[in-house]
Amino acid sequence: MLAAADSIDDDLPIESSSPEPHDPIDHLASKVADQNLESRRLEIQITDAVSEKETIKFKIQVKTDLPSFVESRGHEFKVERTHHEFSWLHSSFSENPLYAGYLIPPKPQKPDFSSPSKQLHDISEKEDKIPKEDIAFLKTDLEDKYLAQFKKAVSTHEIFLSRICHHKVLRNDHDLRIFLSFHGELNVRSKNAKERVTGWFKKGELAIQAAFNDRVKDPDEFFEKNRVFINEYELRIDNGKKKSKEVTKEYGLISKELMAIMTEIKKMTIFESRNPEARKIALDRCLNIVCRDLPKVQKWEGRMGSDTELKLVDLMRYYVAETESVKELLTRRQQSLDDLDRKNRDHEAAKIKNKNVQHFEQRKNDAYEHKEKLAKVGKEELVRFEENREEAFSKNLEEHAALQLKHSRQKISVLENMMKSLESAEGEL
Repeated sequence: MLAAADSIDDDLPIESSSPEPHDPIDHLASKVADQNLESRRLEIQITDAVSEKETIKFKIQVKTDLPSFVESRGHEFKVERTHHEFSWLHSSFSENPLYAGYLIPPKPQKPDFSSPSKQLHDISEKEDKIPKEDIAFLKTDLEDKYLAQFKKAVSTHEIFLSRICHHKVLRNDHDLRIFLSFHGELNVRSKNAKERVTGWFKKGELAIQAAFNDRVKDPDEFFEKNRVFINEYELRIDNGKKKSKEVTKEYGLISKELMAIMTEIKKMTIFESRNPEARKIALDRCLNIVCRDLPKVQKWEGRMGSDTELKLVDLMRYYVAETESVKELLTRRQQSLDDLDRKNRDHEAAKIKNKNVQHFEQRKNDAYEHKEKLAKVGKEELVRFEENREEAFSKNLEEHAALQLKHSRQKISVLENMMKSLESAEGEL
């Protein structure tokens, strides 16, 4: 993938910087401290999104006091970015060795509106064979599904970008500044076949290393505790994701069953409306009342399923991906320990041979400093991971419970009104 400077005609002012220290992590920390930018505001909000044929464009509102943004665009401005450009930004962070000690937020999922669009197309083709009332109901149901997918796409992309903008180091990244303030399309290219294959091999290598690390005890008590925890947590969060998906599936099945019941009741209504005996006991009117109100129940049942998908399933799915990021950080931590061990052995061998001792001693010292600085940053990231995780689960579960109560009250209200209407129809006899 092209770097930002290669793929974009960057006319933004770039701050001059002093020569980088030997260790990139040390350079990042000192840069943030020197500029004292941690307290400066950098807030983003995705205010709208436009679905196009091949992609979806997100409209991002930016509010900031950071000098690098203010100089080029001011304190408040808007940009439009596609999902592909979000993917480029994620790759820019995850593949940058400067951020080896940091947890990069999971890449937002690619929006998929193909299923609702296909179903809408199928309904349009069968429009002359289905009653108008059913067509209207099916279209409303699909609109709700489309809206749920749309909200999900906006939410996942906003969470990804917000986490980067609120991070004391990542928010100062050059590519992020281009992403948020460059006026116009970024025109970033996709990875070619060679780059994709290389990426797959790197992921495979990390997976093998992570599997090996699961059996290696870390000498640092903090990292060892987190290693044991994350292995257990990964199993539980994956199990939670599967169970929450089952709950969502049940909501979908209930919704389908209600639709099937409505279809049969409508057939009964047509039949009983021609039956004088049924009209005497107001059966036809009662069936009409049920046909009128049951779609409302089905609507709220569908909303409960959509909100469970958005607030519960996506939360679990997100932290499955986040757990992978933590395991990759712990793998890089183990790699730094292995590298230091190799440099120590090389230094000892050089002393025995009395050849290039100073050179190998410097390499050993550099490896030790890198290991220590990566450990320091890694500890901060893991503490932040725990805090963010607790906050995210508390927030999403509270919101999910509030929405479920709201929709349940709506369903109860519809059912109560239906019962009153049925009693009224019976009382008119």
